[in-house]
Amino acid sequence: MRSFDRIIVRQSCVECGKETSGEIQTKEFACFMDNYRLGDAIAQAPAGQFWLQEEWRCSGCKTSALVYVRVAEGVVVDVCPAKNFPERALPYLTVFEVIRQLRMSAEQGTLYHVALYESYQLIKNTRNSWQQDRVENPDYDTLVNKIFERIRLALGEKKES
Repeated sequence: MRSFDRIIVRQSCVECGKETSGEIQTKEFACFMDNYRLGDAIAQAPAGQFWLQEEWRCSGCKTSALVYVRVAEGVVVDVCPAKNFPERALPYLTVFEVIRQLRMSAEQGTLYHVALYESYQLIKNTRNSWQQDRVENPDYDTLVNKIFERIRLALGEKKES
């Protein structure tokens, strides 16, 4: 059985009316169970600009709704409900607009990495300070060590010895 890729997007649900994060499962790309968001580049996407007709599933009420996903030069640039498709389908993006989408996605990823690294350094310095001052709080130490380990893994750091 072939897998799928997912596009995660926030939009208003046609059934419950809440703006929630939902997923779109598609078999249009490599189907390696990759997750994409608006602005993400999909290496396996064909060149050009096109729309995919897919189902969006609300994470709140689990209702499915027909949506259209716009991919331009391999970048997920738009998701719109079926009722809004006619007016959104007309204009094509320029190369500059596609580059802007890629740049915004890269900047968000970089900011996330910087914030994660700063958190990592703060926890590391605090932990080292506690060790030097011989402060002991087993419950708090366990929690901090778990957080520290998760951030370290997310950053791809090697395990401390």
